[in-house]
Amino acid sequence: MFYEREELTGSVFRFGDVVRGFACCTPILKKPLLDTTSSLYQIEVCTSHFSAILSPCCSIDNEILLLAPLQALLPSFFQNPWLVEDFTRVNRKMPAEKSVPPHKWQSIPQEVKEREFDLENDGYAFDDFFVYKEHPLLPRYTVNLPNGPNQEIGYYIVDFKTAYRTNCDQIRRNKPHPVEAKLLQLSKESRSDLREKIAAYFARVPSEDRT
Repeated sequence: MFYEREELTGSVFRFGDVVRGFACCTPILKKPLLDTTSSLYQIEVCTSHFSAILSPCCSIDNEILLLAPLQALLPSFFQNPWLVEDFTRVNRKMPAEKSVPPHKWQSIPQEVKEREFDLENDGYAFDDFFVYKEHPLLPRYTVNLPNGPNQEIGYYIVDFKTAYRTNCDQIRRNKPHPVEAKLLQLSKESRSDLREKIAAYFARVPSEDRT
């Protein structure tokens, strides 16, 4: 079960919840604002239809939420038949040969596979992303595929790179949250998958720090 049953979601926000009604503000810079008298920038403001809470449950407090918008699934995911069977496989560790489409895996030289992939242990692919499963409360949409018929689906992805902070007076510890803005709550298993993958995302060690 990917989502918790409605009667068990409670009156507070949880890590991984799908919520609505929160504005996103993103500065867009041509260059760093080192000279504030001449640098130009824009502020992009939007109200995302749906967002996921990325604040840990114990950190949902002090009027602050960390959110990331739910976005359309990437067309490239449809090139991998193993993912098409269940797009939430993106959320968990997988064998190296499952992380790319079969025709691409077969074309990779063995020495490249041994250098670029861990062939003995399962690992995360698509490090930046977490997939939210289809649900009747999430509207379906069409993915335009360049080499095949367009697909109508209800899966969404969260890109960890798009996380943003928002402030809301009603976000207080030990007080009811604005649950009218809460659409879905992840099951414990799904929340654990999200927690483990986002932790792995931030824990990656660059090659120059391994020596």
